[in-house]
Amino acid sequence: MKRFLALSLIFITAAPALAEDLYSQLKFVDPVMQNVLNLTQETPRKVTISYDSPFSLYNIAFERFKNSNIKPAYDDFKNLFENAGANDYFYMKMAEEMAHIGFFSLSDLAMSKIKEKEIANIVVEDIKHYYFPAQPMRLKKELYLAELYSNIVYNEQTSEVISELNQGDGSLDGVDYANYLQAFALVQNNDFANAKTYIDRAIALNPDNLNYQSLLVEILAETNQPKEALKVINKLKKQQIYSITFTNKINSLEEYVQYKLAKKESVKNYHLGYYYYWEKAYEKAIRTLLGIEKKNKEVNALLARVYYDSEDFDKAFGFASKAKGSAVANEVLGDCYSDKEDYTSAVKYYSKASRMDKKRLQYREKLAQAYLATGEITKAKTLFESVIMVSNNAYLSYYNLAKLDTTKEMPYLRKAVAINMNFVDGWLALADCEMKKENLDSAGKYLKIVKSIDENNYKYYYYLGLLCNKQGQKNDAQQNFQKSLLLNPGFKPAKEALNI
Repeated sequence: MKRFLALSLIFITAAPALAEDLYSQLKFVDPVMQNVLNLTQETPRKVTISYDSPFSLYNIAFERFKNSNIKPAYDDFKNLFENAGANDYFYMKMAEEMAHIGFFSLSDLAMSKIKEKEIANIVVEDIKHYYFPAQPMRLKKELYLAELYSNIVYNEQTSEVISELNQGDGSLDGVDYANYLQAFALVQNNDFANAKTYIDRAIALNPDNLNYQSLLVEILAETNQPKEALKVINKLKKQQIYSITFTNKINSLEEYVQYKLAKKESVKNYHLGYYYYWEKAYEKAIRTLLGIEKKNKEVNALLARVYYDSEDFDKAFGFASKAKGSAVANEVLGDCYSDKEDYTSAVKYYSKASRMDKKRLQYREKLAQAYLATGEITKAKTLFESVIMVSNNAYLSYYNLAKLDTTKEMPYLRKAVAINMNFVDGWLALADCEMKKENLDSAGKYLKIVKSIDENNYKYYYYLGLLCNKQGQKNDAQQNFQKSLLLNPGFKPAKEALNI
């Protein structure tokens, strides 16, 4: 199997509605974007971008990039980032996406726009550590290399890119990112031997870049050197990576190598299923795992995990019940009982999982959360504190400790969402804190982030209802509480808010 390391970017689509607010004049290179904003090149006027619109406008600009209209795409991204207003979540996402496609100066621009530096610091450092070249490039060179990336990934021109780089004047020989692109193009052409030469050169020029190391792992795996690939992965796992996004990339890569290393078909498919799981390709994971004729406890446990995460809870419980000798299966059973608010049973299964696999700290975190629910605060706090002492990305522990210690509430919550920017409960907790302090504008900002992540989250509408109440908008508050119940009819806080 040929693994495509340039994973598809995750786009969040939203209606390109325009809000009545204060932003700068926009004049986009792309006429489609001008139309979206009801603008013309001849008669620009003052416009405003709604909180959600930047994601839609981003998608439009990205089409230009995919079609190798690189400079116009760059200009449209730049205009968008300079005028999108206060939207930290958008800028954090964009900082990663721009680095991913080689627009490093735009990634820097997006980073500079993040207002809450306490949240941004972790994200920024991980993005730079994962993607950035050793030295900044002049814009002309950056645009040229970004065009090559576009042609490799979106336009099936890998051979042309390889030829062009080979026939160059030598000015790119010392540019680590250019050597990476040459290696990447060669991988797409299945020329792994020559790819190894170029990725080694890129790593020699920039040994700290984790994206280069990841491509090296793929090349080693594809050239029947999976044991060497695992050595590189072990080095990657020891790196100081904090954000969940990049940790999961390494987990995915490890399973891919294990897939290449395995000889037995059932073992290969197990690791392939795990690879799909980390890629969040749940349907592919399920098909692969169900295809294993003789399912052992590890396969059944992984199926339980995948079914649970894809919200098929009955099947998750069924497969987990078949594999109680697995730590993963006990974790899933703990999750199922937690959902039913049977926290005594949850404690039982999380305890088993934690004893079976002491290295998997998430079992300890979930056990601590179950202890919290049963009122055993001291046990919970001790476990959470033990996790943050040894883990770089224990966002659940920081989140829960924030709720247990008001003196650390805001910094710990900010750290939780910095580690996992898609952690909805962390953003909701920040909004709740600000509401309690009557900082209603800040609370609204955090709630808008939740909407950007998951606009159908029932807790979002509950907290939005609380905010509306504080703003004196009683009818809007009632409508939001009702929407919360519509999405989750058993949600007690919304019922209480409606006196049901």
